[in-house]
Amino acid sequence: MANLNTLKLSKVDPIHIFVTGGGGAGKSHLIKATYHTVTKTFRHAPMNPELPSVLLMAPTGVVAININGTTVNTALAIPRECGNNVPAMSDQRRTQMRLSLAEFKLIIIDEISMVSNMGLPHIHQRLKEIFVTPNSELFAGISVLVFGDFFQLPPIRSATTFSNYKNDTFNLYHPWHVFKMAEHRS
Repeated sequence: MANLNTLKLSKVDPIHIFVTGGGGAGKSHLIKATYHTVTKTFRHAPMNPELPSVLLMAPTGVVAININGTTVNTALAIPRECGNNVPAMSDQRRTQMRLSLAEFKLIIIDEISMVSNMGLPHIHQRLKEIFVTPNSELFAGISVLVFGDFFQLPPIRSATTFSNYKNDTFNLYHPWHVFKMAEHRS
């Protein structure tokens, strides 16, 4: 049997998947199963088991509670109303977040239909700031799975996740375009 310390870690390209399906299709169950599988898989790697390998997030507290997660705003210290750009964190807060999120490999966002079109760029901006990555490395190279049904609740007073921006330059690099769709059926 191979010793885990002797295995070479290889860089894996991040995945960006949108899982959709109607109400009752089992998306919440799939989120929980994915979370437990990924957490168990990375627990055996040479890492600190006290740090999270998956961030479970949702646009509202009620949805976050349903998946035992937290809101996007709380998880990544993104203010509710911040326009096109997320305000920078203090050096101390950034260092604290970098250390606490040092082992995470996957973001799961439930109810993506309730996330505004600025939600994904805000997540990208915050991750880029925390992990000091170039703007071209979407979501700081971290895999993102989003779940939801666009026939359900839209964002409040905002455009949907996939909607174009008022600034055409932003539309050239719209983060929604990297997501591949997978339909989950019960």
